[in-house]
Amino acid sequence: MKSRKGLSALAAITLAVFWFATPAWAVPVTFDLTGQGDINNTASVLFAYDPATYMISLDITNTSLNYDPILTAFAFNAPSDVTGISAFSGPSGWNFAYTPNTINTPGQFGYFDIAGLTGPNFGGGSPNYGISRGSTASFSFTLMGTGLDTLTEMSFLSLFSYDPAGNPIEDLQHFIGRFQRTGIDGQGSDVATAPVPEPSTMLLLGVGLLGVALYRRRINA
Repeated sequence: MKSRKGLSALAAITLAVFWFATPAWAVPVTFDLTGQGDINNTASVLFAYDPATYMISLDITNTSLNYDPILTAFAFNAPSDVTGISAFSGPSGWNFAYTPNTINTPGQFGYFDIAGLTGPNFGGGSPNYGISRGSTASFSFTLMGTGLDTLTEMSFLSLFSYDPAGNPIEDLQHFIGRFQRTGIDGQGSDVATAPVPEPSTMLLLGVGLLGVALYRRRINA
């Protein structure tokens, strides 16, 4: 469906945890979106997946620096284990789309599987319902499918947008946002993309979590 991107005793243990742990070890992943037309159009995303409830939870904060750009849509990818969305929650005026490999985005950024929208498609959207500068909105998607209890956050964030034409830009997108009412006149729009979280970042996070666990065990001993 999509392509994946492919010591001390403490480091060795952490590597084992990182590679072989069950989804119970999964932790939220945070990353930033940056506008392709204007780098001042930005957002911060917290992406979490609960393998017990099959629920993706997102907190998106509009961190833009200039004017009043409104984030009106976002999209990401899903592994083939996912076959549908049974429930969606978001602010008033938001809806969802689940159409694998067919959610198109402006500017030739590829096709995605799941989206949150304030309009009929990713290219449109209503600024009246979007996320304004300095505001945070929360969303959840409850998934349907098989083997969902084995997934983690990186099961979604390591997948790239569908690229039937072989466009190099499309090969790099795992999460994308749409801004409306950008610029000094409030008439423009922009697409914001994010870098894929690096495995080294996740490894450092694993070291920190293991350190906390060992510290708590020592305190409780």
